[in-house]
Amino acid sequence: MAFIKKRMKNLKVPEKLRIYRICMIVLIAFMGVVSVALTMLIDSKVREMTEQNSPSLSYVQKLNTLTSDYRLKQYQYLVASDKKTLDTCEEEMEALGEKIADISNAYSELITTETQQKEFDNAKEKWAFYEEESEEIIALGRSNEDEKDAKLMLGEMYDDYKEFENNLKKLEEHEGNQLEKNTKIAKIVFIFIFAMIIVVVGISVIISSILGKTISDMIIEPVVQIQKAVGSMRIGELSKTDVLVYESEDELGTVTRKLKESMNILYAYVAEICDEVRKMAAGDLTKSGDEITDFLGDFSEIKESLIYILKDFNSTLTEIQDASEHVASNAVEISKASQSLAEGTTEQAGVIEELTATVDTVVSLASDSAKATQNAYEEIRNAADMANVEKKKMAELITEMEHITEISKEIENIITDIEDIASQTNLLSLNASIEAARAGEAGKGFAVVAGQIGKLASDSAQSAVNTRNLINKTLTEIEKGNTIAVSTSESFNQIITNMQNFAQVAQRTTENANTQADALAQIGQGIEQLSGTIQNTAAASEENTAISISLSDKSEHLHELVSKFKLF
Repeated sequence: MAFIKKRMKNLKVPEKLRIYRICMIVLIAFMGVVSVALTMLIDSKVREMTEQNSPSLSYVQKLNTLTSDYRLKQYQYLVASDKKTLDTCEEEMEALGEKIADISNAYSELITTETQQKEFDNAKEKWAFYEEESEEIIALGRSNEDEKDAKLMLGEMYDDYKEFENNLKKLEEHEGNQLEKNTKIAKIVFIFIFAMIIVVVGISVIISSILGKTISDMIIEPVVQIQKAVGSMRIGELSKTDVLVYESEDELGTVTRKLKESMNILYAYVAEICDEVRKMAAGDLTKSGDEITDFLGDFSEIKESLIYILKDFNSTLTEIQDASEHVASNAVEISKASQSLAEGTTEQAGVIEELTATVDTVVSLASDSAKATQNAYEEIRNAADMANVEKKKMAELITEMEHITEISKEIENIITDIEDIASQTNLLSLNASIEAARAGEAGKGFAVVAGQIGKLASDSAQSAVNTRNLINKTLTEIEKGNTIAVSTSESFNQIITNMQNFAQVAQRTTENANTQADALAQIGQGIEQLSGTIQNTAAASEENTAISISLSDKSEHLHELVSKFKLF
C-alpha cells in the first residue's frame, strides 16, 4: 500500500481516478469472464440432463406403461365373446403397438452407451417375439379356439413378457442412475461455481477497497488540511499556516501552496492596517499615500480607503477648528433670540388651552355617533342572518315538494300498472264466463267466481282512475305551492341582498365615524403635546440663554483639543 501511495502521489487527481476506474473495469471484466465460463459449464450439465437423461427415462416409463396396457387388452380379448368387442380390442392393440414402436424409435436415438444398446436390443427382440405370439392369439381367437388361446397366453407369451419387462426395468434403473449421477454432478458444479464467484468477488472487493482507500486518503489528506486552514481564515486566524504541510505536484498540492501564500499575504496586510489604525488613534494623521503598501487585487481599495480617511480626518478637523470659532461668536446672538422666544410662548399657551376644550367636545360627539351606527349595523346583520336561516328552510321545503312530486309520479306509474292488470283480469273473467257457459251445468259455480273476479277488476280499475285524479289534483296543488315557494325564496334573496348592502353602508359609516373620532382624538393629543411643547419651549429658551454662555466656553476647549492632532 505504501508503494502504491508513493507511485501515485505526484499524479494529477483525474489520473488517480482514471487508474482506479481502469482497475475496477478490469476486475469487473474478470468477474464477468469467470461467471460466463462457469455458467456455460452449468448450462452444459443441465442441458445433458434435460435433453438426454430425462427424456430417456420418460420414454422407458412410457414403454413400460404401454406394454402393460397392451397385455391387458390381450386379456380382454381372451375373455371377450362378441365380435364387436373383439374388433375393438384388436384396434386398440394395433394402436398401442404403433405407439410402442414410435417411442422405441425415439428412445433408440437417445442411447449413448453400449450397455443401454444391448439391454434395449434384448428388450426389442423379446417384444418382437411377443408381438408374433400376439398375432397367433388373435388368429386363434377368431377361430374360437379359446383353450389354445389361454394356454399360449399364460405359457410362452407370459415368459417372453416377463423377460421383456425385466429388460425394461434394467433400462429404467440405468436411466434413473444416470439422471441421479448427473444431478449430483450439477450440484457439485454449482457449489464449486458459487464458491469461485465468492472468491472472485472477495478478491475484487479487497483489491478495490485497498486501491480506493489509497486514492481517497491521498485526496482527503490535503482536503482536510485545506478545510482546517479555511476554518482558521473564517475566524480571522491568518497566522496558522502550519497545518498546510501537504506537498505534491498534483492540483491539491498546488492549491495548498497557493492557500499558504495567500494566508501569509493577508496576515501582512492585516498587520499593516492595524499599525496605521493605532497611529490614527494616537493622533498621527501625517502619513502620505506613498508610505502605505500597495495592496494586491481587491485589497487595493484598502490603500485608497486609508488615504481617503487621512485626508478626510485632516479636512474635518480643520473645519471643526474653524467651526468652533464661529460657535463662540454666535453664542451671544443665540442668548438674545432665546429671550425673545420665551416671551412669545407665554401668549401662545392661552390660545392653545381654548382650542383644546373645543376639540374635546367634537371628539365626544363623533364617538357617540360611531357607537349608534355600530348598533344599527349589528341589528341589520342579525336580521340578515335570520333571513338566511329562513331562506335555507324555504329551500328545504322546495326540495321536499319536488320529492313529493317525484313520489306522486311513481305512484301514477303504479296506478297505470294496476289499470293494466285490472283490464287483463276483466278480460280473463270474460273468457272464464264464456268457458263456464260452454261447460253448462258443471260450470255454473265457476261462472259465479268469474263474475265476482270481473266485478273486482272493474272496481279496481275505477279506484285506480279515482286515485289518478286525486294525484293529478295533488300534483297541480304542489306545483302551485312550489311556484309560490320559489317566488318567496327569490323575495328572501332580494331582502337578504338589500340588508347586506345596507349593512355594508352602515359598516362603512361606522368605520368613517371611528376614523373621524380617532383623527379628532389625535388632534386633541397633538394640541396637548403642542401646549406642552410651547411650555417646554418657554423653559428651554431660558435654558438656552445659559447654554449659549456654556457653549462659548466649550468652543474654546474644542479648539484646544483639535490643536493636539498632527495635520498635513
